[in-house]
Amino acid sequence: MRIVIVGAGKLGYSIAQLLAEDQYDVVVVEIDEKRREVVKNSLDVLTIGGNGCSPNTCLLYTSP
Repeated sequence: MRIVIVGAGKLGYSIAQLLAEDQYDVVVVEIDEKRREVVKNSLDVLTIGGNGCSPNTCLLYTSP
């Protein structure tokens, strides 16, 4: 199951961490490049840069 988390603040990061530890397929969408790099370097998740509310960004993480 693919789970998409929009935002990598404290809550988003914690949720992504828990789900990744349980072997879920996690995608984190974060507009802030520095925060996205923190997630990318510390969690086993896919990170996408962009606005999670944008239809163009949504197409990136819903494609198989």
